[in-house]
Amino acid sequence: MSGNGPVAGSPSCTAGPLRGVVAGLVLVLVGAPGLTLGLAIRAAAASRAGEVTVFRGLPDSFALTTGPDGALWFTSINSIGRLTTGGHLRVFSGPGISVPRGIAVGPDGALWFANNGDSTIGRITTAGMVTNYTDPRITSPLSIAAGRDGAMWFTNLASWNGTAFVNSAIGRITMAGAITMFTGPSINDPVRIASGADGALWFTNQFDSAQGSIGRITTGGTVTTYTDPSISGRWPLWLDPMAPCGSPTTSTFR
Repeated sequence: MSGNGPVAGSPSCTAGPLRGVVAGLVLVLVGAPGLTLGLAIRAAAASRAGEVTVFRGLPDSFALTTGPDGALWFTSINSIGRLTTGGHLRVFSGPGISVPRGIAVGPDGALWFANNGDSTIGRITTAGMVTNYTDPRITSPLSIAAGRDGAMWFTNLASWNGTAFVNSAIGRITMAGAITMFTGPSINDPVRIASGADGALWFTNQFDSAQGSIGRITTGGTVTTYTDPSISGRWPLWLDPMAPCGSPTTSTFR
């Protein structure tokens, strides 16, 4: 673990909006010109029904979440951004932020993120204080989510060692920085991860037989994978709420 202190925040600015109409919904699209950062949809107020607001001029971006302060927090190339719903933008960069990818709110009220650039897990408070957590088993973290057990869970992509893909794992990190890594044949290049309504963590496996699969890991480390012809190709990247289906196989890793 390393505490880097506050990172530099860019001068605050207001991103320029672009407005449009979609019946019955208010959509907020965020992104650089020609590159969408994220999409948030909320119920339309009576006076703003059907209004679409697009914020442009933001840096290249990857993931987006709502922070405990009510602002939208997102990852970018070597920076983390904070955007209010009114378009007020602040960007944090500096030591401890290295090609951040997934970002999620932790039970401690901070934002936790996966640093793909230096293979660490990062934590940033709403005031901009950054802490990094390192472990030699973390080689390519990508997605991160809060578990119901009070810890953060993240995916670790497979890496190529010249002859095979290795280091596929699901990681768990406590608020104190203790890290556990889960590996095994049912965890095969996991990409996205999300907390399920059943209290388990659900993830997408890129490389699982001839097609991808959906994986489920309990907080105790029991892994179940689901395959189905409807999960086509080898690249099931995005995870949405779904009912378990297909043919499960179960194994336990400690």
